[in-house]
Amino acid sequence: MANDLISVIIPVYNIERYLTKCVESVLNQTYHNLEIILVDDGSENETAKLCDKLALKDERIVVLHKTNGGLSSARNMGIEKSKGNLIAFIDGDDYIEYDMFEKLYISLKQNDADIAICSFQMEDENQNIVDECPALLEDTYTNLEALDLLSQEKQFRYVVAWNKLYKKEILEKIRFPEG
Repeated sequence: MANDLISVIIPVYNIERYLTKCVESVLNQTYHNLEIILVDDGSENETAKLCDKLALKDERIVVLHKTNGGLSSARNMGIEKSKGNLIAFIDGDDYIEYDMFEKLYISLKQNDADIAICSFQMEDENQNIVDECPALLEDTYTNLEALDLLSQEKQFRYVVAWNKLYKKEILEKIRFPEG
């Protein structure tokens, strides 16, 4: 099952408080064939040093340092440097369930899909759930059906980069708009 390499791109900027929990949630996945790309976007505190320290913990972690260009710029650099044939994004102040990539990978493969998507929860500073986006109906959609579904009321919350697993080939000519 774990033949495909998933490149997990984590843009980071001044988030030393959250970064260790984020990275550990990726390291502890049930799907192990991962490349974890920390893109330090010109952090002005100890975040850059923490990235380098975390990279010493596991050979799957790659750290890229760049001048500050924003979230899109960091994601784009991660895509360009990634080696996996599958891509995932996580914001550096988030963490994920231990089996997220395994479940998304199985769904992607079983459905021969380009993108697999999952539900998510949003927490406040005290880890209280403040918003919950339940799973969409488990199904496969054409690109037009997916756009129609995501345009429906309250589904806009799924139009984010970080709760999905993508085939890299669909991102080859697409980049996040910078600025």
